[in-house]
Amino acid sequence: MALGRYRDAAARFDRAVGIAPDRPGGYLFQSWLRLTSEEEIGPALDAIDAGWERAGEDQVFGLMGRYLSQIDWWLTRVLSRDRRYRRLFGAADLLALGVDSAAHYLHRAQFHRGAGDTERARVYSDSARMVLEARVALHRERDGDDATVLERSRQAARLAHLGLAYAGLGREADALAAATEGVDHIPAGHDAVHGSEARIQLGLILGMLGERERAIRHLAATLAEPSSFRVEMLRHDPELSSLLQDPRLRALAVRR
Repeated sequence: MALGRYRDAAARFDRAVGIAPDRPGGYLFQSWLRLTSEEEIGPALDAIDAGWERAGEDQVFGLMGRYLSQIDWWLTRVLSRDRRYRRLFGAADLLALGVDSAAHYLHRAQFHRGAGDTERARVYSDSARMVLEARVALHRERDGDDATVLERSRQAARLAHLGLAYAGLGREADALAAATEGVDHIPAGHDAVHGSEARIQLGLILGMLGERERAIRHLAATLAEPSSFRVEMLRHDPELSSLLQDPRLRALAVRR
């Protein structure tokens, strides 16, 4: 999927579900993949429904919060438009399911933002900020310039998520500084998947902050390359869907 081979990915996710129907991963990836091609979120929710039925709600939500990718929060944000999803996710205890505290706060923040509850979204964004600021500082002091490629990738994810937390608080300068540092933290060619996700996340943050022109330029450049996030997926996000009116992004969708 990260290479843009969506048809091959769909076949393998279907096979994974057939082999291990009680494991949640296949359903979550099916849901994500369906958002790349479907006009509505219904088919993506059908995959989540199947996961709830066969693997269990806790298993699905627990894995969703344990890092499918740097931008798995976007899935929570988009699916929060569905009433049943809001009810089940709202009742889930992510921390008890083993979800990291920062991921828990970010998912909750984006869940409430997607559902239109801006006050709760800010509260959870601030909780995520406090956790992530401490972690970024700790690893910056501990690793310095000697960090391995793996640790640089992890620090890039922390910085990108810190940028998301700042964006949720309306702290534009801090959000862009952190998310940009996250992109810069992964040298080109060293980690194609995490590097792509960090760049995509910066584009989404620019859009969330109302930086329309910068978001379009950044996403047009980033999404021209294969990735797990297709430009068409923006149509599912009411906050960002207007970006698709720009011919630079529409051209990418037509070219697929």
